[in-house]
Amino acid sequence: MDLFSRILPKKQHRPSPNIQFGRFCDGYKSPVQVEYWDLAVKHFVSEKYLDSFEALLGFLKDFSSQNVLWTKSNGVIQFTLYQGSKLVSGEVSALHVWAKARIAGFESPDVGWMRILLEENYHMLYSRYAVNNQNEIIIVFDNFMEEASPHKMLEALRELAIRADKLDDILIADFSYLKPLQNQHIIPLPEHIKESKFRFFAEKRDEVQNLIKNPPQEFLSYKASYMYLILATGYSLDYLVKPEGKLMKCIEQCHSQYFNEMAMDPDIKIRLLIQNFSKMDDMDKSAFFSEMYETRSTFGMDLPVGSRGLLEVIEAQWSDLEWFYENGYYLVHKYMCDYMIGFSLFSMSLPLPYKKLLHIYYEVTEYSYFTSLGFECPFIKEDKIVVRQIGKTLQHIKTHENPDSLVFSPEISLIDGTTQLTFRHSFLLMLKETLSKE
Repeated sequence: MDLFSRILPKKQHRPSPNIQFGRFCDGYKSPVQVEYWDLAVKHFVSEKYLDSFEALLGFLKDFSSQNVLWTKSNGVIQFTLYQGSKLVSGEVSALHVWAKARIAGFESPDVGWMRILLEENYHMLYSRYAVNNQNEIIIVFDNFMEEASPHKMLEALRELAIRADKLDDILIADFSYLKPLQNQHIIPLPEHIKESKFRFFAEKRDEVQNLIKNPPQEFLSYKASYMYLILATGYSLDYLVKPEGKLMKCIEQCHSQYFNEMAMDPDIKIRLLIQNFSKMDDMDKSAFFSEMYETRSTFGMDLPVGSRGLLEVIEAQWSDLEWFYENGYYLVHKYMCDYMIGFSLFSMSLPLPYKKLLHIYYEVTEYSYFTSLGFECPFIKEDKIVVRQIGKTLQHIKTHENPDSLVFSPEISLIDGTTQLTFRHSFLLMLKETLSKE
């Protein structure tokens, strides 16, 4: 064996494209970052406010992406935080802290976007939208340092950064005369990547619309199928395509409207889902391309942390899932499986091993898309699912990519790769059994 390995040339693996998947999540911090947090709290209690804020910046800094920069001179800290397409800049002294992000430029005020900012201000706790003397829409926060505890500063900076990052794309898309500001740091995607993403988006959108207009008997027999169809598709677009503007907002509206706490007839909720999803029909290639870029971020959405929620999602749907599988409702079953995976990635801050595990699900079920992006897709060979390769990858994750020493022992033997149908069902079963052992 060693002789042949020396004679025969080794198979060359092309490097995987550097493409981000899913939303940035900051639910898990390194031991070094946790030490900085403890130091920030300790300094604040001792009224060393400047030292406390500098330690907070250390807590926020991700050394792999260099998302936080600062200088300290003559008793003043000047800092910059990267958040998607926006930069948050600020200055801190022993007495006062202020921070701002520039959103967009304008030539003259307009009641349209000013009303949006007024409504946004009503919902914010710490920061506020304003305009400056340079005809720029900005979002600002300021406070006395004696009131700026690490907990308060963390939430204030999070609110300011996330809202600035979301609103700039939406405002510029809705009001074309507004000018983008301070976005030179974003990383444009290659044209062929944007083309692949657009084809995937268009295929998914058209698939949903076709099923809505021409529903199969499965959907007519089980109305909740429309919910699984639309939300599963929205979540997969959010994770795999990672839009940054109006498409992202449309997906969020589908999610929030369906899961709001208002008592509402399920048929009405499904009708609203369909109406929201239909907004994607107006998105042409040019508008889509404007949302396709890579970024670095400091804050993620404030999501539940842990893997327990993933188990609860699966258990809540499991009896229905098995019934659909056993009684031949295979299309409903497909979208229900996709829904559970997508909902978990969209709504939870999962430990790294489980995020990688759910990513494998998409690599198998959407392997044509991954291939179009330039990935090798080792889990599919000649259109057949290679379960052994999935097992090897999971073993590698368990051994080398489990920083929190999580109890992570996937039951590989449960995965059935005979068809995409059997894979989906057995993958969810494997997840359920794995999570139950924690």
